[in-house]
Amino acid sequence: MCDLLPSGAVRRGEIAPPSKITFAEVAVEFLDSFEGLVAAGERAERTLERYRSALDLHVIPVLGERHIQRITADQLAMLIGSRRTSGLASWSIRGIITPLGRVFDLAARRGYLAENPMLRLHRDELPRGRAQSEPRTLTAGEVRRLLERCPSRYRPLLALAVFSGMRIQEILGLTWGDIDFRERVIRVRAQLSRGTKASPPRRVDLKTKAGRRDIALAGQLEPHLRDHLRATERSSRLPRPDAYVFATATGTPL
Repeated sequence: MCDLLPSGAVRRGEIAPPSKITFAEVAVEFLDSFEGLVAAGERAERTLERYRSALDLHVIPVLGERHIQRITADQLAMLIGSRRTSGLASWSIRGIITPLGRVFDLAARRGYLAENPMLRLHRDELPRGRAQSEPRTLTAGEVRRLLERCPSRYRPLLALAVFSGMRIQEILGLTWGDIDFRERVIRVRAQLSRGTKASPPRRVDLKTKAGRRDIALAGQLEPHLRDHLRATERSSRLPRPDAYVFATATGTPL
């Protein structure tokens, strides 16, 4: 079949040699190469998790088995449109488009494609960025009602979020060794990875060095954490310093 193709056009990259490689296979190549960058410390593991999750959840089920050469810009526009009509926010759709485009970039660089079909999408087919609205801060009364009415299991977690300002992945990655009741300080040194089917959530380094910080243990927060520690001690042995503050019954991260 290759003999039927204009050989000069193939050499110039105007036409890619016929290939049966699928989108899913190229996606694996892309993720493997990105994983190497993570191992070298050049990219964040959290970024790899986001890319893998976006491809596994939204792209592979639709395009995975198709030959990558046969995927058209129209099909990509339909995929993006379906995500929009499903109710995904614009920023979530952009989180899908980024790794999707990078898979096609890799395919073009390795000669599976002559051109990335993402480049043929019209700007109206892509999600538009929206100005972020000013976040509304809860009043003291709303915070009190929130903590009174939430399930007791999650009250310490919500109290920590309210009174420390920590991100949810930092809270879930917190260990008892990070909380110093004597010095009245919380030391933020790691966060919990989101995990995948192949790799369960685990404690990983923060994305940036600037994220490493000490947070004063607020007076409103301390009773919630002490009560949670006593409840943990009653249900199990004295928690080790490396035990998760918020864990399942088997000790795995919440």
